[in-house]
Amino acid sequence: MTERRLCTLRRALLALVVLSILVPAVAGVVNAQSAADPGGVMVGRLDAPIDPVTARILRGWISDAHDGGAELF
Repeated sequence: MTERRLCTLRRALLALVVLSILVPAVAGVVNAQSAADPGGVMVGRLDAPIDPVTARILRGWISDAHDGGAELF
């Protein structure tokens, strides 16, 4: 293989790895976008390991639940 083709394959592999990490995190964000009813329950679903990015997402959900007046998250 030529060096150019190897470089292209490496970039494609890197893109796949990044997407495989981001897609579950983004799907979890979409699931938690519904606003909590005042005094109600806010539900979020996260199908990814807890790492710095997903921890930040969880903190945001908890903050949104608090701001929306949810009694339970």
